[in-house]
Amino acid sequence: MAVGDFIKVDNTVTTAALANDLLSFVRVLRKVIEDAEKVKGIMDHMTTAQIETQFGVTGNGATVQTLVQGCRSAVRSASTLEIIDRLG
Repeated sequence: MAVGDFIKVDNTVTTAALANDLLSFVRVLRKVIEDAEKVKGIMDHMTTAQIETQFGVTGNGATVQTLVQGCRSAVRSASTLEIIDRLG
């Protein structure tokens, strides 16, 4: 990303009524990625039985792990990472 690629969101302008919503959206995206990385990282070092016990998903450990992995991949798309880099 070049230096000029950063997009400033000016939430001090009175006409920018939705600027805070945009900034909140970017913060939430960043948090989702952080949480997805954390949960996936923990699950990667557990057995299915441990996942079921520790995460409270009795009988569904493998399914939940697969869902977490898929969601993590989806939220780490190029567009998601770019909006965080450029606006966040």
